[in-house]
Amino acid sequence: MTGETHRAGGAVISVVGFLMLRQHGLLLPDVNEGLQLLVMYPFTMWGSVASDLDHHWDSCPAKDAPSWCINKALHLGTPVRKARDSLINGKKGIGYKLLGILDASHRSWQTHSDLTLLSIIFLLWSVMTTKHGTDLAILSLILTGIGLGVVAHLILDILTPQGIWSCLFVGINKLISLVLHKDVILLPEKIHLVPNIGFFATGGMWETAIRRLLKIAAVLSVVYLMVLMFPDIWQGILDLIPYEIEIT
Repeated sequence: MTGETHRAGGAVISVVGFLMLRQHGLLLPDVNEGLQLLVMYPFTMWGSVASDLDHHWDSCPAKDAPSWCINKALHLGTPVRKARDSLINGKKGIGYKLLGILDASHRSWQTHSDLTLLSIIFLLWSVMTTKHGTDLAILSLILTGIGLGVVAHLILDILTPQGIWSCLFVGINKLISLVLHKDVILLPEKIHLVPNIGFFATGGMWETAIRRLLKIAAVLSVVYLMVLMFPDIWQGILDLIPYEIEIT
């Protein structure tokens, strides 16, 4: 998915996620709900494209200072590995493989995998189920916003033929290969919910349809949020309509 689609997904999940937190009593107590949404929203939008910071810097969807630091961290091992590649047998050794953790490429396992998704979900669960003091209240909202955005990003990427990496399946395949002493790919190493055909390609008709649906969903969710949070105002508007409509 392109950045525009991911941002549309971020707009939807910022409201839907807020409503779910509100419904389950997971918002901060004694803090204005609207203010909490205002704090979360920009970080949700940033999180919705944060996974694509594994791009080269010129192609990164965000150009702020934190994004630059994350991008550099994801590529910290790249120059060293390139230097090793130029040497005879440079790719051998545990050190080379460990440097691969900091040698990300676009849609690499570091930012686009089931491990990433589960880590973010665990972070969200930890933030939402821990009692925070006043000093950490803003931080918890920031982390919640970023987490929601990243989850939206990965879900949308699962709806593309490229999908996201399954570290679990890759690990199982590696284990079987070690036992059998030959390369085996028994399980699919990427998770995707659509076939690898042109219709579902990034930037194609499939993505255009999803983006339009997300934009409609964003508008509807905002309207629903406004009705839910300001029922008296909307009831006053509906009183002008000559029908029996009541907001509860």
